[in-house]
Amino acid sequence: MAPNLPPLNVDILERRNTPLKRLQQAMGPDWDDELFEEFREAIRNHARRLGLERLKTKEKQDAQKWNMFIEALLKCDRFPALANYADHWPVTAYFNRWVYDLQASQRRQPAQPSKDVPVTEKQQDSDPDSDSGSSDIPLSRRVKEVASTRVSKRTRTSAVEDDAETAPGNPPAKRATTSGKSEITYIGKNPSNFPRPRAGSSPAQPKIGPACRDRLTVASSSGEEARTIEWPQWCVFCGQAPIVPKHCTEDMRKQFQDDIAALGIFQSLGILHDLHFQVFASLSKDKQRDFLASFVRIKFNQVKASQFFNVIDKYAAEHAGDGFSAGEITVCLRHQDEYAVDVPSELAAVLHAKGMEELGPAAVFAGITSNDEFRQVLDFKADAKNMFLGCMTGIVLSPFQKLMFEVVITPQ
Repeated sequence: MAPNLPPLNVDILERRNTPLKRLQQAMGPDWDDELFEEFREAIRNHARRLGLERLKTKEKQDAQKWNMFIEALLKCDRFPALANYADHWPVTAYFNRWVYDLQASQRRQPAQPSKDVPVTEKQQDSDPDSDSGSSDIPLSRRVKEVASTRVSKRTRTSAVEDDAETAPGNPPAKRATTSGKSEITYIGKNPSNFPRPRAGSSPAQPKIGPACRDRLTVASSSGEEARTIEWPQWCVFCGQAPIVPKHCTEDMRKQFQDDIAALGIFQSLGILHDLHFQVFASLSKDKQRDFLASFVRIKFNQVKASQFFNVIDKYAAEHAGDGFSAGEITVCLRHQDEYAVDVPSELAAVLHAKGMEELGPAAVFAGITSNDEFRQVLDFKADAKNMFLGCMTGIVLSPFQKLMFEVVITPQ
């Protein structure tokens, strides 16, 4: 079995402002909440038992102790899959994240007690991610607790972990909603100008799009248990590249024979996962070649480009009659409110047909807030369309998203 390689931007998983849910997703679908919690606890317990330096990352640890630490984790019956990860990267990612939490808590602690006052075990073991902390308490509960008591500036709060994705009432992402008309009358050039949905008008949970709804209907009628894939999206408001779990790139890895370099090139162009690869392969050969040719000598050489063309041609021929893979679109947590907009129905239908529903909010932000405006853009001459695409300030589209936006506003 090929080793389970880390995501290309695995270092993001170690940051304190990255929800732990991202690491859990990157490790694969087999790691449910209970198993992932046991995994974290095992890392903390073995690190204490073996005397690892609590304020040093893996790179600064004693090599012999670290190897003993890894061996102890591999012997755990609950985690047989750990042996399949290259360089045991989930262990390193969580351990370093834990160290950064500890370092932050040390900086925020009040002055150390005097020498004649003994240090308690609890003070020695200040652990933001331990069971005694509040890292796994839902955000909604923590907000109520803080609201009921006044918290001074000296109160140590580093134990509170931003795990918003696991909190009830805080859905992991919001999707663009579609309707026959748009409630939006004006879109400015700053995401903060977005009109927010009226109270009670937006659902408490993310909506599922037409593709996912069709799939769920078929699955429920056949008695099959449906599992929805969450497709990560390049954030159009800040350009943040998401963590892409391995199960989202199974087709791409198969086509490129686990060539991580090739996969990395495509992801740098914005073709992040299997759904994007499907969409790109469905375009005309001229579109594909023009797009890839523009990056020759920038991202790859001509030989590599020819290899890519062959892979895409083969994939397109094998999957010519397939519909696009269903699933939920997950968005940047910092800008999820900007995605809660009404997309004009005619635009939404075209986006669904192209497999690019993720571009709905970007189109609305660019000023396409009604069906009439969408028709006007479709009627633009080539020069006017180029000007329209070039003046989309405030939106950070990936190269692939730019290509697909151009395809969407070009009548077939």
